[in-house]
Amino acid sequence: MISKKSTFKINDLMMYVAVALEHLRLMTLLVCLSLTAGLVYYCFARPVYYSKALVRLYALPQPLDSQEVFHDSSPAAIRNLLETDQILERTAKKFGQTEPAKVLRKLYVKKVRVEQNTEGNLVLEVWPYSMDWARDFPEEMVKQAIQYRDEGRRAWIHKIYTTYKGEIATMQEEMDKMLSSRQEFHESNDLMRVQMTLEGLQGIPVKLKLLNAHLETMDGIRARLGQTDDPVEKLSILASVDRDGMLNRYRDLQLQLGNPVATDGISGGTGHGSGVIIIPADMPRPDYAWEKLSKEKQGLEVEIAALTRAGYLPGNKKIRTPAKELAHIRSQIDNELVGELKRFNMEYDNLKQEQKRLEAKYPDFEEAQRNYDRLHHEVGMFDGEQMGWGQMIMNMQKKLNQIDFAVGKEHIMISYGGLIGSVKDVPDAPNRMHVAAMSLGFGFALAIAIPFLLAYLDNSVSDVEHVEEMLHIRGLGVVPRVEDVSINNLLVANINAKPAARPEYHLQENFRIIRTNLIMNSADPALPQVILITSAMPQEGKTVVAANLAMSFAIKGEKTLLVDGDLRRGRLHRLFNCQNKPGLSDVLSKYNSLSEACRPSGNENLTIMTCGKHLNWASELLDSPGYAKVIEELRSQYQRIIIDTPPVLGLSETSIMQRLCDGVLMVIWSNATQMPNVKDAIAALQTNGARFCGFVLNRLDFTAFANRYKYFYYSPRYYTNYKAIESGPLAAES
Repeated sequence: MISKKSTFKINDLMMYVAVALEHLRLMTLLVCLSLTAGLVYYCFARPVYYSKALVRLYALPQPLDSQEVFHDSSPAAIRNLLETDQILERTAKKFGQTEPAKVLRKLYVKKVRVEQNTEGNLVLEVWPYSMDWARDFPEEMVKQAIQYRDEGRRAWIHKIYTTYKGEIATMQEEMDKMLSSRQEFHESNDLMRVQMTLEGLQGIPVKLKLLNAHLETMDGIRARLGQTDDPVEKLSILASVDRDGMLNRYRDLQLQLGNPVATDGISGGTGHGSGVIIIPADMPRPDYAWEKLSKEKQGLEVEIAALTRAGYLPGNKKIRTPAKELAHIRSQIDNELVGELKRFNMEYDNLKQEQKRLEAKYPDFEEAQRNYDRLHHEVGMFDGEQMGWGQMIMNMQKKLNQIDFAVGKEHIMISYGGLIGSVKDVPDAPNRMHVAAMSLGFGFALAIAIPFLLAYLDNSVSDVEHVEEMLHIRGLGVVPRVEDVSINNLLVANINAKPAARPEYHLQENFRIIRTNLIMNSADPALPQVILITSAMPQEGKTVVAANLAMSFAIKGEKTLLVDGDLRRGRLHRLFNCQNKPGLSDVLSKYNSLSEACRPSGNENLTIMTCGKHLNWASELLDSPGYAKVIEELRSQYQRIIIDTPPVLGLSETSIMQRLCDGVLMVIWSNATQMPNVKDAIAALQTNGARFCGFVLNRLDFTAFANRYKYFYYSPRYYTNYKAIESGPLAAES
């Protein structure tokens, strides 16, 4: 499996080379299949011929020509016309084929393309399946395009004329009907009478608004008169009405609106013809008699006050005379006040009567206004509709005139310019070199993509670094795959044994590395130590790994016990060619003693305990206090205890046994065990508190280039070349 790393290294390049070498036969097969497919295509594909023709365009632009009317004379429109299905079908019909365009493209003409060159002309390219069509088809296409355009124009002109003439006649009839209806409307609705009535009443709203404002002012003056008792002050307030000119402005408005006036200053009645006094707004300020009397009154009051301060009594002649004159003046002032109040009240009453008259006429004004608006709107509708019909008739007539003028005035003249070059006898497609290049390129693409896709999708474990990165567990070493060797020869022999007795010498070195890394990587390296050997799935080689690891510890000189903890289907006895009973299950079942189950292996410092009788209820025995007691007793007798256990997934024995162990070693079958299975197994053990010493990558295939490159120092060839020198010049020198 290719390692998914963010940075590219030389090792990654070598891994890609390894993947290519691993799938070399598959890659070769894919390239051959692609070339074969290209050859089949070349042999059976229909030949396609090619021709290229020039279509000349002569531009003759005019202010009003065919382009302005028909919009089909631009270079883009002509190019699109040549590429339409209609032109293809019409041209093919001249060659005796009446199929639709879809069938024609499949059987006779593969493709048609039109491009504009730098000179403004069109280049027509055709790819037919016949050489005759390649020679004659472009010219016929240009002819059919011109005919098709002319036929379309004539049909369009006929349709426009027929439609517009009928529409114009219909609109003219509608206009005549509307004129008659408008005349009848004017006769049945007295618009002039309503308009005259409205003109006679249109001044009412303005007069009423101004009159209401003046009455509101006079109401304010009346309120001020009630707030004082001084006759002079009251006369001054009344005089302010004339000084402000309010009455004058209202009377001027009456005159402007055409009301008749009287000469006595008082309304002559309550009817429409009542008169008023005309007082111009710029008339000089009048002299009031009460102002002169007020001044005389003030002088007499000053004189009486002076005499009183001089000591004269009220009965004195000098005081009685001015006092009598003062009383007379006050009487005159009171008379003036009575007259002014009478005049003011009469004016106020006249304005009130005028207000009532105007308010009574205001509904007549509103009714007249509504009637006028309604009649005016109806007249406007008649006039607007008549104007709309007339505008449409003018537009249609203008369009017909433009068509008559533009017919025959072409914006661009089209002519066939002949073939560009000659039509080759050799088909344009399929091209041998092109097909060969495409087939070879496609084959190489498949040869690269498929092997690397397979490698990317491969979840099997094959790389120690990748496993360490994914599982965060250290790799203790690798064990190479041994071909065509009996199970007995998979055990490492004593170091002093003869070479013939230890044909797999390199296995000793592999397990020495595993042994050393296990000791260094243990959380508690103190002896005695119990190591549990397990795997995620069955048949991953954990029994051989456990036996060789125990053998390696025994060769080191440690008193070692190898226990077969797989009570269901243990096979340690086959590896050592001994009896299965008595074993661990017999001890836990109390059929035999512990000393009877432990037997020599034939190798120094190594004792083995087989599984004993195979049982289906192994979990119950291993989870009993008797198993813990056995482990405790074995710790007192041996330095290293290696326990071979069942696989983790699907069975419970390993999770039970690991509680009494000092460490767990996971065996992984290279290029066979799936990474998700390994993750699940480690997660199950970690959930139960397992302490991992590391993992061993078993059965590593050194025939693969990637493994030879990365793990050459683990290979049999490396160890063979690095054996101790037993003879030769160097040995003599040493």
